[in-house]
Amino acid sequence: MSLKSKCNNTGTVTRREFLAGATLALSTSLFKSTVSAQPAQTHFDSVRREIGQAIEKGEAPSIAVAVAVEGKIVWEECFGWADIGKRIPSTPQTRYPIASVSKPIVATGLMILAERGLVDLNRPANQYLGAYGKLTGYAGDASAATLRHIFQHRAGLPLHGQYFYADENYNPPSMDEIIRRYGIIVNPPGERYNYSNLGYGILAYISARISGKSYADYMKTEIFEPLGLTRTSLEIEPQLSQEAVTVYPNDKTVIPYYVFDEWGSGRVWSTAHDVVRFGMFHLKEHLPDQKAILKDATIDRMVSDNHSTGTVGGFYGTDWFYGLGWGGREKSEFGYRWYGHEGGMPGVSGQLKLFPEKRIAIAVLSNGRQNLTYGLIDKIADALLPDYPQMRKKDPTNGKRPTSKPFAPTKELLGEWKGEIKTWSGSLPVIMTFQADADIHIKVGDEMKTLVNGVRFENGRLSGDSLGTIPTSDAMRFPHQLTLNLTLRGDKLSGSVHALTTGSRFHYYIPSWITMTKQSASS
Repeated sequence: MSLKSKCNNTGTVTRREFLAGATLALSTSLFKSTVSAQPAQTHFDSVRREIGQAIEKGEAPSIAVAVAVEGKIVWEECFGWADIGKRIPSTPQTRYPIASVSKPIVATGLMILAERGLVDLNRPANQYLGAYGKLTGYAGDASAATLRHIFQHRAGLPLHGQYFYADENYNPPSMDEIIRRYGIIVNPPGERYNYSNLGYGILAYISARISGKSYADYMKTEIFEPLGLTRTSLEIEPQLSQEAVTVYPNDKTVIPYYVFDEWGSGRVWSTAHDVVRFGMFHLKEHLPDQKAILKDATIDRMVSDNHSTGTVGGFYGTDWFYGLGWGGREKSEFGYRWYGHEGGMPGVSGQLKLFPEKRIAIAVLSNGRQNLTYGLIDKIADALLPDYPQMRKKDPTNGKRPTSKPFAPTKELLGEWKGEIKTWSGSLPVIMTFQADADIHIKVGDEMKTLVNGVRFENGRLSGDSLGTIPTSDAMRFPHQLTLNLTLRGDKLSGSVHALTTGSRFHYYIPSWITMTKQSASS
C-alpha cells in the first residue's frame, strides 16, 4: 500500500501565520480513498489542535503523525517546519532520525538470520564476534551473555553512547575497538534489566558479520525494500539531504548532523508513514506490497519472548516487559496490552506504539526533543478507544515521574571503601567514604577528594554524580563529570562509572568498570 500525498501549503505567509493556521494535512479526497470504513479524521481534531498550538508556541519545530487501524492508514499529517531557517515545511515525504525507534527494526534484522538458522539466541554473543572485539566479563562470565540477553537488555552491559558531529574533527573507532573498550559486563548476565544502546550496536554488527554485507546494504535488501519502506535509510546521504529535517535543541539553534559510534542504537532515518507501515507488518496485517520477511510465529516471538523490566528508577512496575526489540506493558485495568518503542537523542524524539488487540499502530516523530511527542500517542489512542482515557486515569504512573527519598546511608555503607576503576587503557585507584551525615566523598586517582551529589540508594543500587575525570584519550576530548551506578554485594560495591560530557553539546557517556571493598566500619 503506497500512500502518495502532498501537504497543503499555499501562498507566502509569515512564520506565525504558518504555524498557527497552515498545518500540513493530507487532502480529504485522498484520505477517503485510503481509509475505507475507518474512523474519520474528525476523531483527531483535539489532538490536531494541541499540536498546532504547540507548534505556534515554539514548543516543537515540527511533528509528523501516522495512524493505522485494521490494516489501513486512517490519519497522516505533518505540522510545522522541517527546517525553520530555510522555511521548508514538514511533509509526509520528510525523513526524521527516529532514534531508538530503530531498535525493533534492528531486532527484526537479526531475527531474519535466526529464522534461517544462522544465529542462535541461546548462544553467547562472543561466539559471533571477532577475535579482537569481545565482551569482557567483570561482574560475571562473558560467555553467559547470550544474544537473548542482549535483545532484552539483560546482558549486564552498562549505558553507553558517543556522538560525532559533522563540524568536529573526530571519527568513531572501529566496532571491534568499541566492543573491546566498552563491551564490559558490569552486572551478572540475566540478573536485571539495564538499557544498553551498545547491546543493539552489537546486534547490528553481528547481522553484518553473519550476512557478509555492509549493515546498510543488509537492512536495505532484507527489510526496507521488502517492506516497501521507500523513504527509510541508515543515515542521510548527501543526495537525500533535501528530504531530511534539521534537528533543534530547545533554543532552536541548529544541531549539526551527527552519527553514533555504532549502527544499532538509533541511526535509522524514516518518515511517520514508513514507521507506521513497519508497525503494521508487526501487527501481521499482511499488506499486499509487503513481503513476509518473518513468519508470523517469529513476529509473535519477538513480543512473547520477553522478561519483566522490574522496577526501574521507581517508575516502571512488574507489568512492563522488554522482548526481542519491543518494550511494552501487559493488559491491566490501566490499559490495553501494547508494545512499541520510543526514542530520544539531541534534537530528536519519536515513538511507535502498537495495540495488537485493536489492530492499531501509531507513530509520532519530531525534530525537537520534548515530552509532547511521547504524550501524543496516548491522546491519539484516547480518540480511538472510548474506554482508554478512564483506564489511564487509574494508572498511578500516568503523567508522574519517580520521586526518591533523601539519601540515608545504611550501616552496610558507612565507612571507607577502596578499589579501582578499570578503563580500557589502564587502572585508577578510587576511594569512597560514606559519612553518617549522608555525605559521600570520592577520590579518583591523584585528583582532589570531591562530593557525590544526587545520591539515590534503592534495592541495593547506588547512583550519583561527582566532579572528576577519566584520563583516557576518548574521554579527555571534552570536559566531563563522573556518574556512578553501583550495586552493593556484601562487602563489595561494583558497577560502572561513566564519563559524561558537560556543556551545551552532548558528546558521550563512556563506561568503565569500578569495584571497591569495604575497608573499615563507621565509628
